[in-house]
Amino acid sequence: GDTLIFPQGRYNITTTIGFPGKDEDGVVVSDLTFKGAGMDKTILSFAGQTTGSEGLLITSDNVWIEGLAIEDTPGDGIKAKGVDTFSVVNTRIE
Repeated sequence: GDTLIFPQGRYNITTTIGFPGKDEDGVVVSDLTFKGAGMDKTILSFAGQTTGSEGLLITSDNVWIEGLAIEDTPGDGIKAKGVDTFSVVNTRIE
């Protein structure tokens, strides 16, 4: 049930950002929100990524991504595997 808020800015990310289906204790993780200030205001740049090939890797249920840009991933911008209810709103991926 957590919300991760990224304020306006450019973020240089070097690894895949994962939303795991379970935490380290095996407890199911769900209902996550990943929110920026707008797709032209919050930019996640993966141009210097050294680990992983996706920008965001989601294996949690009920994930909401809104108001950001994902740029320059070496592979998929967003990859969702085995999830129930996954929404991407006002998000630019290139």
